[in-house]
Amino acid sequence: MQLQEKASIGFWLSDNPVSTDFRSSIAPDGTLFRYEKGKLVASASFINLEGRQIKLSKRIELDQQAEKIWTDGFGNAILTKNKTNNLNIFHFYSRFNPQWNDLVWDGLFVKALMPIVIQDKKSNDFGFEDHPADQRLVSQNGLIEQNKTEIEAKTIKNEPLENLFWVAAFLIFTGERILSFRKKPNDVKN
Repeated sequence: MQLQEKASIGFWLSDNPVSTDFRSSIAPDGTLFRYEKGKLVASASFINLEGRQIKLSKRIELDQQAEKIWTDGFGNAILTKNKTNNLNIFHFYSRFNPQWNDLVWDGLFVKALMPIVIQDKKSNDFGFEDHPADQRLVSQNGLIEQNKTEIEAKTIKNEPLENLFWVAAFLIFTGERILSFRKKPNDVKN
């Protein structure tokens, strides 16, 4: 008999209802991220994420009140969270599709999904900066410190070569003028 381990998170990216097999494959106290169905609304707005605005073209109208995680420019929910039968469920009222929004083209997309994937119950402000797996170093005054010699070794400084070319051109011109006005020895005798 083969023991099958349950997943701690499941992404249901379909308009169809979540199958019972899929739901049962998620461990108790796990997370389900799912698309929501409903009335499609064309929305010339944006998704508010971490102080940035990502273009939003379409969304699904929300018919209930829930804990809002992501909102659009008008305060409408784009991602909500609730807990049902020992399962944390994230309801996404858009799609990971460039026709719906520019979320998949933005580098913030991965950072925004991290709190859902990492599953830190003690995380403040729905962020992953305080997770123990975060390996960044922050000094006492809040600035990120890194190995300065490593940074200096990797840094390439682009400096303009314009002055160097002008000096080389001047030296070539001066050398050519000196050679052209120099008296030539009279090797040929008459």
